[in-house]
Amino acid sequence: MSVNERSLEILLTPLRDGITVADTCRRYGVSRQSFYDYRRRLNTEGANALQLRSRRPRTSPRQADPVVEARIVAMRTENPRWGARTIHARLIRYGGNSRLKRAMYLSATPSFIAGVPHSE
Repeated sequence: MSVNERSLEILLTPLRDGITVADTCRRYGVSRQSFYDYRRRLNTEGANALQLRSRRPRTSPRQADPVVEARIVAMRTENPRWGARTIHARLIRYGGNSRLKRAMYLSATPSFIAGVPHSE
């Protein structure tokens, strides 16, 4: 039985057997939240929406700007003895005159800087 068929089976059971949603969920081992998610997706997008979906986030909000990463790598290359705190302080101090650039460099915390690879 495919995922699509199983989801349809779960959705049709309360109508066919005349049992509650809670009993249906217990029978199939799914949460009521999943049942209602399946039902909402079926009603809005059709039967193809019941296929498995990726859990991977569409965006990565904590991913750093490539410009900042490149600057960190360049600073590490030029000054191999500098640690994450020194690089962080220098980024903020010499980050640029505009508020946008300064805010961009402020977002690179020392712990983030420590995790950036030493070369790209």
